[in-house]
Parts: sequence; C-alpha cells; structure tokens
Amino acid sequence: KENLLLEAISRSAMSFWIYYPATHIADTTEVLPSFKRSLSNGNIIENYPQCNVDDQIVYPEDINAYLKAFHKIDAGEKESAATVRVLQEGHYVWFDMHLTSLYDETGKQTKVICTAINIQKQKEAEFRFSRFNEDVVKKAGNFLYTYRLNLTQNICFEGTSSYASLLRLGRGHTVDSLFQAIIRYDAKNTDI
Repeated sequence: KENLLLEAISRSAMSFWIYYPATHIADTTEVLPSFKRSLSNGNIIENYPQCNVDDQIVYPEDINAYLKAFHKIDAGEKESAATVRVLQEGHYVWFDMHLTSLYDETGKQTKVICTAINIQKQKEAEFRFSRFNEDVVKKAGNFLYTYRLNLTQNICFEGTSSYASLLRLGRGHTVDSLFQAIIRYDAKNTDI
C-alpha cells in the first residue's frame, strides 16, 4: 500500500517529505527527483527549515510565510500551510505547502508529514487574469455611469459619466433614448 501511495505521489505535481520538529531535521528520501535537484544538502537535512532560507531556496518575499508555517508546527499545532516560491531547477516555482503533525499513542508530536503541490500554472493564470482585470479597471471610465431616472415618466433627469459627454445626454432625455445610446456606443467602442 505504501508503494502505491509513493507511486501516486511520483506521478503528481506533489512533493512529500518528513519533518522532525524536536530535532529540526527533514528526511527527503521520498522527495520527487525533480524537486530533489534543488536540495543540495542530501536526504537528511539538519537545521530545517532555516537551512532553506540560508541557502536561498525560499524566495525572499516568501520567507516569513514559510517560516511561520513551521513555527506553528513547532509550537504544537496539528496543521499549517503556506503558499511560497521555492527554487527548483534554477527558477523559483510556486508551491502550496501543507504540514500535518503525526502523534504517538501518548499524544506526543513525533513527526510532520509535509507535502508541496506545484501550483505554478495556476499562479501564472492568476497573474494573467490580474493583468486583464487591471486593463478593465483602466477602461472602467467608459463603463461606469450614474443617472437619476424617473422610470414612470420615462425621463432622465441627470447624467454624470464619460457616457454623458460622449453621448450628449443629460437632463430631459428619455430613459429609452439613454439606454439605446449606451447600447449603440458600447457596440461601436467596446474592445473587451
């Protein structure tokens, strides 16, 4: 059964290792080969997790989140997590890291199962969406508008927006003419 689990892990974008909080030692014997290439310390790593900071394996902006996750575990919490960038094959790659404490029959924390899932593609998609969103916000002046309407009488009392000046709308126009003008303008000028 253990071999099946390791086989499943090896076929995924997940890395797996064991951390011993009492001694600050990590056992990376079962780490995936692609992840192991970034570990220069061998399978048994002392002064863990600080050594990954000292060796610049953790991206500088992510050091606090990385260490905080381990400090929580060291303080006895059952679980902890962090999303951090880790040096892998010469580049920093985003990982979702989860730490889960294991206990002996007396309830004493004995070791921590650590997993890290490569989320680089997800982060790249998030960044692309964020840039797209920024473009939309920059163009938002063309989309945001406020009007004071009387729908019962079909009258537009006031219009304040980039549309108002472009469409020459304002006091006295009908609600119908307002919406027709906006729809025509959007159809001609929207590139999103």
